[in-house]
Amino acid sequence: MLAISCSPPQFRVLGSVCAYLTLDVTAVTGQDVATVRAAYAAMDVTIRHAIRPVPAK
Repeated sequence: MLAISCSPPQFRVLGSVCAYLTLDVTAVTGQDVATVRAAYAAMDVTIRHAIRPVPAK
């Protein structure tokens, strides 16, 4: 997280979106119920704390 918070804003947004997409693929293709639930929970946290707070220019 330290590397993301010290990065320029465009890299922070790119990293957040990549993290979200990775979790999305895991949630859609996961076979284990616990993995899918954890991926959806992590997607929620990613949206709340990484993607939404980034101010639009």
